[in-house]
Amino acid sequence: METPLPLTRSAFTRAELMAFCSSAALLFILAATGAATSRGRSEATVCQGNLRQLTRAMILYSEENRGYVPHASWGTDLTGPDNWAYATQNKGRLPGLGAIAPSATGYLDNSPKVAVQHQFQHIGQLWPLVRDDRAFRCPADDIHTLQLRGWYLGRANKVTSYSMNPAVIGVQSTFASVGELGRTYKLEQFSGTAIAFWEADESSAFNFNDAASLPTDGASSRHSGGSHVGRFDGAAEFWYHSQFMRQAGRAIGGAPAPLPNRLWCNPGSTNGQ
Repeated sequence: METPLPLTRSAFTRAELMAFCSSAALLFILAATGAATSRGRSEATVCQGNLRQLTRAMILYSEENRGYVPHASWGTDLTGPDNWAYATQNKGRLPGLGAIAPSATGYLDNSPKVAVQHQFQHIGQLWPLVRDDRAFRCPADDIHTLQLRGWYLGRANKVTSYSMNPAVIGVQSTFASVGELGRTYKLEQFSGTAIAFWEADESSAFNFNDAASLPTDGASSRHSGGSHVGRFDGAAEFWYHSQFMRQAGRAIGGAPAPLPNRLWCNPGSTNGQ
């Protein structure tokens, strides 16, 4: 069994987070304007910066909410509780819009459906601490091939490339009973090196029916055979696809990582699942 490391971090202030957001925006511009030969590296740098930004926003959110982390989301076609990426219900906060966040299945980013989704994103739990749509999307998450376009059209959620680890809600069952929807664990209950966010596997539209995925749903390999993950201590790392799948328990040609581990880290379960 892997021994969880203690969560060690320093508090992030809003001013520090906003400064980080400005730096991330500059990296995004550099990625968009860089030479073609370095575009992939620039996009990877921006993506890793996005995950640092989101995890640090998660930490600040927890400090402003009695230690509790934001909700991962859990529900088909943007249903379920309000969460880190978007609100699911209007509740009068968006005058002139419908009562619930719409699905954007079958639509591209220039659609009014997606524009409305972004309005619901802007009343999500982490938006006040990030305030930049680009931080929620990997710049390499695009539709430059017919295959990618087809995969993208199938997504219900088009506001983010990333998934949050549903360990924060006990994976599937801990906080799923009536009266407990919307509850989460506290940040202090997770190892600092445990994984809070990752780049969802873009080949399956199912991974974008909300803003959370099980580790067994996999991760993207759009960055030279791997992708980025964000940790509960605010750091971000690059993982090769094989490394992610070993932690997820779907190792190819090798033994899966012992449980609990950095992906399977549900505090309410002895094996993290």
